[in-house]
Order: sequence, then structure tokens, then C-alpha cells
Amino acid sequence: MYLRKQTIEELNLSELSTLPDDQLDSYVANQLRLATWQSWLPAQLVQHYSTWRILADGKSTVLANCKTKQQQGIWRLLRVTRSQLIKQQTKNSEYSQLVPLFLLSQKRYHGRAYESWRDYPGLEWLVEPELLQAIKNPKPRLTNLELQEILASGLTQLNGKSKNPVTTHRLTGIPKTGHPLSQLPRLQVVMITQIWLAHPSVRHSDMILDSDNWDHMPRALVNWQTIPDPIKENTTTTTPWATV
Repeated sequence: MYLRKQTIEELNLSELSTLPDDQLDSYVANQLRLATWQSWLPAQLVQHYSTWRILADGKSTVLANCKTKQQQGIWRLLRVTRSQLIKQQTKNSEYSQLVPLFLLSQKRYHGRAYESWRDYPGLEWLVEPELLQAIKNPKPRLTNLELQEILASGLTQLNGKSKNPVTTHRLTGIPKTGHPLSQLPRLQVVMITQIWLAHPSVRHSDMILDSDNWDHMPRALVNWQTIPDPIKENTTTTTPWATV
């Protein structure tokens, strides 16, 4: 895609306004190829969302600020899996998957803390679905020692070698039932065990890292040294204007 200027306005995002949810990632990755513009697009999205009028609930806020197909398309980028916008997220973590882009816009430009949104009605319209699931889910009560043991076990491969916690986004050996982390959302396990984006060498204050307090940065579970990198069918369209 050729752009005369590196601005959101130059991107034709109107098609996103009516795409089914399960086609968003593919369209963004293959037709729009938005990760090509990761050096400037996320920052402009955050600035754009900062101009929105905030109403009494999330759905009303989206409807009030998305009158055109292009505006609706910009909003739907909040529904896209972040890896379709940011490649190599551990090396480009400023706008990675643990960063709620809309909430960041209000924090960065208006000084509003993440935690102040906890009881805001209709937050599901403003926060990426997988991240919202993680931060709304109750956190299990585990000691640091228990978490360290879970982490050590989950990073151990069948051959006895340890996986790099920075590049590991899912622990192994956690059964579907009977384990303290069983059934927890994937990103919540990432936060709790401090792997991948939540690793102390990668994380930063614009991420949500604690489902009990969205502005809190937990203490490091392990005093890690720097680790080098190793050599459904669904046609639902979830949009607030679809039911107006």
C-alpha cells in the first residue's frame, strides 16, 4: 500500500467497519498489512482516541465518536489481535498486547489512571477482548515461592533444558483442571508468571500487569539476568452500531 503521508487518514480503514469479527485479523494482516506502519500507526491511534468525548458508558462513547465508516474502522482496530499491528512485540513493547490503547490515550493525554476505569459500564467496547478477559478475571492467591515453582516447571522442556521466559508466551505442563492456573486466561497467566511481555526486562508502566490493580507493577518473581534470544468458525460482527 502506497501512502502519500504517514497518517491514519491516508489508510482506507472503512472496510473494517462491517467485517465479521473472525475476519478482522486476516484482513488487517493480508490486505491492509498494517504492521508495515508499526513505527507510527499505534502512536497515532492513541492520539486519535485521546480526542474522543467520553460518555456514560463504552457503547455510547463509541457511537458518539464513530460517525463515519473510517472512524468506525479506526475503532475496530481495538478488536484486532495486537500481533497484527506490532511484530516482535518483546522488542517493540511500547504498544504491545498488554497495553490497552484506548485507556493509554486517556492516561497519556488526560492523566486518567487505568484503575479508574474498572467499574466503567461497557468497558468491553474500549479494551481489546483478550486483554479485558485477563484483567477482569480474579487473580489466584499464590505465594511467590509457589509461583516460582510453577514458573520453573512451566519453562522446563521434555529434554530438561529451560525455555527463554522472554520468548515464551505460554507455559507448558499446566493441565486443564486441578492446577492453580488452570482455566485462567492466557494473558493473565503471562502477567502472573512474568513471562513474555510481562518479563521484568520487557515490561513497562503503560502495561497492565496486575488484575487486582491495573496501575500496579508487581515485584519481580525472579532476579533474572539478561537472557539472549535463542537461535473456529465464527461470522459474528460485534459492533455497537449494528444494534442501533
